[in-house]
Amino acid sequence: MVFKIYALALCVAVPLLFFTGNREFIFYAAAISVFVGFLWYTDRFFHYARASLLLFFAWLILHMCGGAVPIGEGKVLYDWIIVPLAPAPYSIFKFDQFMHMFCYFVIALLTDDAIAPQLKPGLPRAARFLIVVLAATGIGALNEVMEFAAVCLFPNTNVGDYTNNAIDLVCNMTGALVAATWRLRVTRAGGEG
Repeated sequence: MVFKIYALALCVAVPLLFFTGNREFIFYAAAISVFVGFLWYTDRFFHYARASLLLFFAWLILHMCGGAVPIGEGKVLYDWIIVPLAPAPYSIFKFDQFMHMFCYFVIALLTDDAIAPQLKPGLPRAARFLIVVLAATGIGALNEVMEFAAVCLFPNTNVGDYTNNAIDLVCNMTGALVAATWRLRVTRAGGEG
């Protein structure tokens, strides 16, 4: 399953990357390729839920479009303000912020898929919740380090400043919290976990 997702993602990503010629975006695509390879390799051990992998694929396509689809003068889909909840410098609620929430919602699901079978029976549900949220937000922090690396490597990135970084971290945690809450409610209703 993951290999099929990887192959489809490349079919979507390669034309978008060549269409934009954006070296920063190619850097991100390479980093994501490593992560997809990690999922492909670890799927044989963790048997990720099909729904989690499909959501990851949906995020991947939206992410590629976010950096490659123009929406105006020098702007891409990631710059789109979906709902203007707060003005600059916060510029909330942008497609970029939605995508951070969605990404770490999915990462939290994948994390739960990996760890839930490994947990000791009788472990308090709050412990599982905490492990999933902390792991997903830790991966989110790693993503922010990658964005900082892009700022250092490439002139004129579309990454943003410190405020953007902080908002990204909040969005990452929000997505992880929503996923962990949802997954624990679903497993409780189903009598699992």
